[in-house]
Amino acid sequence: SDTVLLDPALHGRLRLGLLALEDLEVGPAGDEEIRALERTAEELRDQWQEATDLVEIPGVAVGRELYDDLGIDMQRVPPRSEGLLDEVLRGRPIPSGDRLSAALDLCALRLRVPMAAYDAQGLTPRILARPGARDESYAGIGRRRVAVDGRPVLCDGEGPFGSPVGDSYRTRIGEGTRRALIVLYLPASADPGAVESLLEGVAQTISEHCGGLAVGQAVVG
Repeated sequence: SDTVLLDPALHGRLRLGLLALEDLEVGPAGDEEIRALERTAEELRDQWQEATDLVEIPGVAVGRELYDDLGIDMQRVPPRSEGLLDEVLRGRPIPSGDRLSAALDLCALRLRVPMAAYDAQGLTPRILARPGARDESYAGIGRRRVAVDGRPVLCDGEGPFGSPVGDSYRTRIGEGTRRALIVLYLPASADPGAVESLLEGVAQTISEHCGGLAVGQAVVG
């Protein structure tokens, strides 16, 4: 699997859960993925629609603790996992694109912690998680610039490609993705054993919908 190193400046501030997958069969999302998302959404609404604050829902506090530790403004850039949960509780449909994106949305709704997926085909073997430099950014999905000044950013030999606040256009997943790196962004307080369990759940969900083989799993930080 890709080697991911954590810059000493992020020790005690960030823990990463890493999952490397190969031989994925993605393609467009089908009825099975759409039904699974609808079932999960319905279960969440049944259980949590009356919650006065999303933080009452297990998992949400993890993302908020991470953002607080890293100094990221929750109001400006909420974790995608929390934004997705909010959409579901409001009864809004989740757009279904490819099978891997749908499986990751399922994971995000079930775990409710910040996570991202990167197409590993274009990644160089050694990856460093470090604080973003002043005025540093990269082209995000839709080509908008994602600013990473002072925030943790994942970098390979070609530069930055991912952070808790937005994925890059260069490493975006899609129907052609065969190899993927899944990253859980967690506070340093997260129990490593619990992170391993979360990763196993992610691997199982992706396997159910996209096949593939987990070839590496690690907790860093």
